[in-house]
Amino acid sequence: MNYYEHHIGDYAEATAHLSLLEDAVYSRLLRKYYATEQPLPADLKKVQRLVGARSKDELAAVVTVLEDFFTLEEDGYHNARCDREIEAFNDGKPERDLKKKNETNRMKRHRDERSRLFQVLTDAGGHADWNIKTSDLRELVKRVAGVTDATQDDANASPVTRPATAPATPATATQTPDTRHHLPINQGEYVEHHQGGPVGPARPGFEKPDAGSGSGPGSEAAAAMVAA
Repeated sequence: MNYYEHHIGDYAEATAHLSLLEDAVYSRLLRKYYATEQPLPADLKKVQRLVGARSKDELAAVVTVLEDFFTLEEDGYHNARCDREIEAFNDGKPERDLKKKNETNRMKRHRDERSRLFQVLTDAGGHADWNIKTSDLRELVKRVAGVTDATQDDANASPVTRPATAPATPATATQTPDTRHHLPINQGEYVEHHQGGPVGPARPGFEKPDAGSGSGPGSEAAAAMVAA
């Protein structure tokens, strides 16, 4: 047993005749009895050691308390009130276990719900303090995320619908392609042709034979074809 009911009135009435030392010894013996849920050892010296009795007065106080409040039986020193409390405690164990299980399940559902609500709120772009009340968190989720039933389980939760927005189209400048072509025209000249653009200075290496001379690689190839 981790606790026991201590009825102050009953205790005071039963221990009014005890000295301060004897009262302390009796209180310590009761705690040992409840903690082990068993009678005290039948060996007097073991009992005295359990409560830390060292001096002559302390050892004598243990003897006095045992004689007044305990009965020696085969398995040790019994206290009638302690035995009744321990029996009642053990009889109620199944009920306590059930209550503990139910409480554990309730706390799990509570934690799961808060976790889901915070996730829905975050997905909708909202925020709430970690210690917000669950009831306030439900209302906040309803307003921000548009969830009509904020207490529903994950399995039945409807997805949050966000307003559709057209994606932003990046502004790009339209550029006119460059249609200029650099072509060799005639001997000593280089024309920068761009919709009738100006004639630029001659660039070395671009020489065109005279139109009427018939010479040059192109003329020779044509003459060869005619001769054949």
